[in-house]
Amino acid sequence: MRKRPACHWTFVATLLAGSWLHNRPEPSICGKVAARARRCSHTFPPRTASVSGCRSRTNRVRGGFRKRGGRLPDRTPDDEARRLTAYISRARSTSELLTRSDGALENAALFNHVHMSAALTRLSKFKRARQFYRSDASSPVWAKLCDRLDSMLREDSLPPRQVANVFYSVHELYEEMDRHQTRLLPKLCDAVRAKAAGMKAQELSNCLLAAAKLQDTSRAVLVVVPALANCIPDKVADMIPQHLSNCLWAAATLHDASPEVLEAVPALVKSIPDKVEEMIPQHLSNCLWGAATLQEALPEVVTAVPALAQHTPEQAQDMKPQELSNSLWAAAKLQDATPEVLLAVPALADIIPDKAQHMKPQELSNTLLAVAKLQYASPKMLVAMTALVEHIPGHAQRMNAQELSNCLWAAARLHDASPDVLFAMPALAQHLLDETQDMMRHRLCRLLPAPSQSS
Repeated sequence: MRKRPACHWTFVATLLAGSWLHNRPEPSICGKVAARARRCSHTFPPRTASVSGCRSRTNRVRGGFRKRGGRLPDRTPDDEARRLTAYISRARSTSELLTRSDGALENAALFNHVHMSAALTRLSKFKRARQFYRSDASSPVWAKLCDRLDSMLREDSLPPRQVANVFYSVHELYEEMDRHQTRLLPKLCDAVRAKAAGMKAQELSNCLLAAAKLQDTSRAVLVVVPALANCIPDKVADMIPQHLSNCLWAAATLHDASPEVLEAVPALVKSIPDKVEEMIPQHLSNCLWGAATLQEALPEVVTAVPALAQHTPEQAQDMKPQELSNSLWAAAKLQDATPEVLLAVPALADIIPDKAQHMKPQELSNTLLAVAKLQYASPKMLVAMTALVEHIPGHAQRMNAQELSNCLWAAARLHDASPDVLFAMPALAQHLLDETQDMMRHRLCRLLPAPSQSS
């Protein structure tokens, strides 16, 4: 190994001497450089040895440095909780999330209300995105997840926000959690009722929407409606268009089973005109459908219709088939109570030909019914008949009794003004005949006595 040249220390000694010779209030250049050399020599020991007599090495670790051979600091419970939250949030699939949650669920001190809310919310998003597989639905982790949720509900450890998130997620994950719903849902509903006063606008909206979608599956959810309806008027000012439209749609869906929901509607109706310009097609369609459904139970709901109808033409082109169908159905229902709704009809009629091919049986049926009811108030509706009836025969066999009845009623009232409607009649008549024969067979089976069993 080549030795370090001796001139290094000679140079340092020369600088120190210069400093001594020029020791004045304003040192010369030599004095300045020498002073810096002294500071450096005191700050850093010689490279060949450390203060302790051996070479000092450090290893880089997260958050700083540690000596070689030293141990990492122990993770605190808060560190572990944050790490689990990150794992749940970053999970890229249902199976990955369930796997990462499995071990943590056995540690009640670790898996808290934040993790429960985040896990169920993430799982519901995967399901909406159709990222669920059969193995995911049958995973044993669901039982552990429900057991942990049951413990949290018994301990009342879920704050209002997490209660709302869990309740909304449950309606998406009902099939996966079905075996545990008997014991979980009543406790969860009690928690929603108890925490409703502490919920924000979005949380109240989500809970009311979840109750509306769950009512056909379990009538037990209706107990949350009065508490939610009572709190909504105080939060309406903080609602964005999505919250308003979801609440009005949910109220229209729930009002027969739980009339108390109507307490929330007047405040919603008053707020809609101020937010209508920010609404997207789905919001407009939901509000129109809600107003049409609620007009008999609460006539003042129609006061929101003129603002909705005025803004609808601007958004009509971006409507999906279901939104278009619901808007036309609502216009047909509302035209007598509030004729201003007819302002939206021409723009809606213009897009029927482009959307008809993507309509489902219910959407085709509702649109045909709307055309029949609006043909005199808005004759432009008849222009869409050719495109509409062209797609009905292919869907006739999948129509239920109500949809079939709507189509036949509409055809009877349209055939003079638009003979094209007769193109759909053979398929509709054949389906009616098949349904009648099937109904008669079932009725005959019920009427015939059961065969006696020989002894």
